[in-house]
Amino acid sequence: MALWGSSEQEQPLLPSLSFSTPLNSHGRRKPLCRNSIGLALAFISTAVLSGAFVALILTFGESGPDHFLFRIPLRFQAGHDQESPPPELMAVPLTPVVPEIALSPHGAYLEGLNEMVGKTKGFFVRDYSLGLGWNNVRYIIEASLMQAHLLNRTLVLPSFVYARSCEYDMQVTHTSSELDVCADNAPMVNKNDAIGWDEWRHLPIEQQMTWKIPMTTMLNLTHLRITHSVVLMSEYLQLHGIPIEQEWSNGAWLRTTYHEQPNIFTHLKPSLNVIENHWMDPADVLRVDVLPEDMKVRGNWTSKGGDWERAQRGVWQNNVTTVTNGALHAAVPADRDRKILSWEEVRSALDFEIPDWVHDQYDTNVTSLTLGQRWDLSSTEKIEKVLQVNGWEVLYTYSGALGMDYVKHVAEPIRQAAPRNMIRGFVDEYGHSMADVLLLAGELHLGRKPVMKKGGLRFTTAEGRDQFSRLVLHQMRPIDKVLDLADLLNQRMLALNSGRMWVAAHMRRGDFVNTGWVMEKTIEDHTRRVKEHFAVGRMILASLRAPDLRSYDVPDVTVDRTVLFQHLPLEGDKFYIATDERDAGNLTYLAENNAVLVHDLLTIDDRHTFGWPLMFTDVLALVEQATLAHAAFFYAHAMSSVAGGVVNMRGQAARGADPRTALID
Repeated sequence: MALWGSSEQEQPLLPSLSFSTPLNSHGRRKPLCRNSIGLALAFISTAVLSGAFVALILTFGESGPDHFLFRIPLRFQAGHDQESPPPELMAVPLTPVVPEIALSPHGAYLEGLNEMVGKTKGFFVRDYSLGLGWNNVRYIIEASLMQAHLLNRTLVLPSFVYARSCEYDMQVTHTSSELDVCADNAPMVNKNDAIGWDEWRHLPIEQQMTWKIPMTTMLNLTHLRITHSVVLMSEYLQLHGIPIEQEWSNGAWLRTTYHEQPNIFTHLKPSLNVIENHWMDPADVLRVDVLPEDMKVRGNWTSKGGDWERAQRGVWQNNVTTVTNGALHAAVPADRDRKILSWEEVRSALDFEIPDWVHDQYDTNVTSLTLGQRWDLSSTEKIEKVLQVNGWEVLYTYSGALGMDYVKHVAEPIRQAAPRNMIRGFVDEYGHSMADVLLLAGELHLGRKPVMKKGGLRFTTAEGRDQFSRLVLHQMRPIDKVLDLADLLNQRMLALNSGRMWVAAHMRRGDFVNTGWVMEKTIEDHTRRVKEHFAVGRMILASLRAPDLRSYDVPDVTVDRTVLFQHLPLEGDKFYIATDERDAGNLTYLAENNAVLVHDLLTIDDRHTFGWPLMFTDVLALVEQATLAHAAFFYAHAMSSVAGGVVNMRGQAARGADPRTALID
């Protein structure tokens, strides 16, 4: 049985659809000058919206948390009870219906959205995993943005995410009920019911609650729309005359409800195609962005044929059977789930002499070698050529920290190699759909191999990978309030240390202590470990010289040279710690050892300026990540995704930090 929402009518923020607004010196949007008529219209629209917003606040202020219910699914299973689309993924238009439409005050805005969508092939949608924390949701959004861009489609994002916790009582007072205060500012629900999981059911009821945070609080949608066609789910619903309360609470795409009403401008119901979950990355497939023409020629690719049950289009006809091909296959570790080799493994596998028995078992015509010879591995280009003539291809992705990929940053681009006959293009198989809505169904984050979380695929060119890097580093960023507050906190840390550079760490405690993932179990040992790495960091900072400075190997970044002109940090200086530690005794220990936490730096004026979202952990974490990006040296745990977000921000054009000034272990 589904539960239905109450009278909640949250209106989305309405960013300008103009993509030509100039930027100020910080790369943020300047206000547009408008004529008097435009100002009058803007004033009237603002008045209407403000009235609705005030009414909304009053409604929430008078209602308790029990009133904030969403449409709740009993369960979610990718693609359950859904008919798979035909192999051709051809759209079947539904019967047009022309409703009676009265344009609302948002009519002009919705018309602008519809025009933006009309410049693409339609919508690209996902079953979003809203039970995850913001960092992981952000990774899903980054991958979805890349996939939508490849298909020339408009991405539909959830209108909200869920906050892990609300920390009002830590910020202001212990006399008010934390749940009541937080629910006065953001709709509160039981997380188990909203997501459809039972993960938190055993906890005290107050720890089962979560709050709905607008997506426009978590990312700068205006900035994102400069380069990407994106709409919120609430905007999609309004474009189709569907009440925004019908947005599904766990992020799943409703294949019936979201297609029942026609577009209010075209009067056509949106058609739907589905990319089934098991089509995306089965064991015998390496999913890439697109197949280049030269690769198709090498592999004698034909668009005819393919596994129609998995909507595959085309086959490789050149199946190479050379001794070198066999050596590369043999080099893949037996416990690896994909035939993928690192660049170091490729070099090692190719470093051999052609044996005497090769003529009996292999076709050596394409090897260009005679018996007893070795491949020339003196350059990357020559290695690539060897791979190509022996049925393998170079793919481009990113490296994790310490051989793991929990941090999921894009700061370390790498090459890999894979058999050509396993490679299938995302665009080649799904770019031909003409449906109004194309759904990539099911869970594609939890339980997936790390590379599926970095763009959702590998790339066949360095340029394609760099495009994804630009998306992560420059195009998807926090709102200006987050960046402005982080700038203030940076200045306060400098002041605490008399203008000297300061160092920082992310100290993951909380659930990591219970799961055994924490670096050191006790706060004393953990603090000692952090300080030891800070000592190394101070030495690294002292060793940096102008000729040797470098930035991360990412596009459009200039190295930060301010580190050469600032005073070095001293051993007894204050250092910044971002942590989820909440034990009062442990927090006291940190303070006694020169640690500064975010609540030590924030003022009541900061909270008033930023507003209510700052009391929620996930929003505060955005501020902390942006603050950590300012640190002269940063240290974190390789098993925490928070660190990846910080490294990405340190690698951005606005920071340009030297990679040696961050240590992940």
